[in-house]
Amino acid sequence: MKTCFKLLSACIMAATLCGCCETMEIHHISTGRGNCTYLIMPDGTTMMIDCGDDPDCGAIEHNEMQPMLPDSLESTARHIMNYIAGVAPEGKEKKLDYFFPTHFHSDHLWAFPELAKELEIGKIIDRAYPDYPTGEDKPDIDEYVPAVREAVAAGTKAELFRVGALDQFKMVGKGSKGFSIRNLCANGECWTGEDEESARIYGHIPGDENANSCGILLNWGDFSYLTCGDIPGGYMAPDDMQTAVSKVCGNCDIVVACHHGYQESMIEPLCKAADAKAYVAMTREYWHPSGAAVDNMCDPELHTGDPKIFCTWLLQSQKDNFRELGVLDHFAPAGHVVIKVGGHGRWFRILVRDASSSDAGVIYKTAKIRS
Repeated sequence: MKTCFKLLSACIMAATLCGCCETMEIHHISTGRGNCTYLIMPDGTTMMIDCGDDPDCGAIEHNEMQPMLPDSLESTARHIMNYIAGVAPEGKEKKLDYFFPTHFHSDHLWAFPELAKELEIGKIIDRAYPDYPTGEDKPDIDEYVPAVREAVAAGTKAELFRVGALDQFKMVGKGSKGFSIRNLCANGECWTGEDEESARIYGHIPGDENANSCGILLNWGDFSYLTCGDIPGGYMAPDDMQTAVSKVCGNCDIVVACHHGYQESMIEPLCKAADAKAYVAMTREYWHPSGAAVDNMCDPELHTGDPKIFCTWLLQSQKDNFRELGVLDHFAPAGHVVIKVGGHGRWFRILVRDASSSDAGVIYKTAKIRS
């Protein structure tokens, strides 16, 4: 018996040392007020990508919007903090190592001022620090910038997002072999695929804030995850960053649908290059996602597999529309979409948690998927 116990202990220790027990989690939080993603890196380093809070954005034609979830009794920032408290690594319920807004629109950062008062933030990395836009083209940053300045005065570090960089988002703990985050695009520039070099794609700094969005490519072992804010693409977009990203992103296991899956998002070159196993669409209105984007995300000619689409919300009218189009079976149930990665990046599974309940119980999960 003692020998068996020693062998078991040795196996557990060996698995721990080789990193087999490490996991990573990516939580796409559904609030009905904008994008918010909470990332727990393999060593417990935490990062928030966006924290939107805009009740007025919406499809005017249909006037159909996701309700505030799980209820309207508390603020969006409070709902985000409540969710994080239930999934954060021990001791990090009130701390973020990184805050990273992809761009300066309300549905991506208006919850930040309240969050910054409640959370200890290690570092803020955005597309403009310290020289934020002013004048007629100034985006939705009237409250964001003072909150950043106040956080920096209290000890938070802040940096300008550097396109091409591979060292801005690093694990702050013990680290994990094979983990990296590449800065792909921002402000009209894109990584060239060589070292940390970048090239200007538009020939100018776009006036459209969406086209300034920052994008990153996360890799851990064989696992890869692509998220690029609201970058536009295709013939409908004079500033087409999606084509540029498609040339350097490589195959990706998970792709977050650009611009919530609007009509000009997820163009054919990007879907074909990424060849995703699954898509996550951060949705909250009728046009999230659009039929054109869905067609590309489930087109068998653009994928070697049969990817599923995970939305943070789907209206009943959308379900009816996608059923008529014959693509509803490509959708998983909607809610908080969680990617759990294990085996040092060798596999992942996708869970959906109930966004309409504060308990956020699991309502759907896949089997392990090989990266």
